[in-house]
Amino acid sequence: MVAYNYIVKAIKKRELYACSHGDYVGKMFVVIEVKDQQVGCLQVPELINLKIPTDTFDTGRNSDIIELVEVLPKDVFEVTTAQYHKNEDSNN
Repeated sequence: MVAYNYIVKAIKKRELYACSHGDYVGKMFVVIEVKDQQVGCLQVPELINLKIPTDTFDTGRNSDIIELVEVLPKDVFEVTTAQYHKNEDSNN
C-alpha cells in the first residue's frame, strides 16, 4: 500500500488561475475571498462571480485542472475586487 502525502497549500487572495480542462477550459479566475469553506472568484474576462467549494478548488489544483498563473499586483487586484463586490451588490 502506498500512502500519498499531499501538502495542502493555502488558497490566497490575488492569485490568478487558468483552467486547462473541463467545462471552464480557457477561463481564468481571480481569487477574491476565501471563507466559509468556499472560494469567491471573479472569472475574467467575462467578469462573472463564482463561488467554488474549497475542496473542489483544491482538487482542481492538485490534478492540474487549474494552474496558478501569477499573483496579481495590488492595483489590479483592487479593480477586480471592486468588480466582484459590484456584482455581489447587483445580485441582491
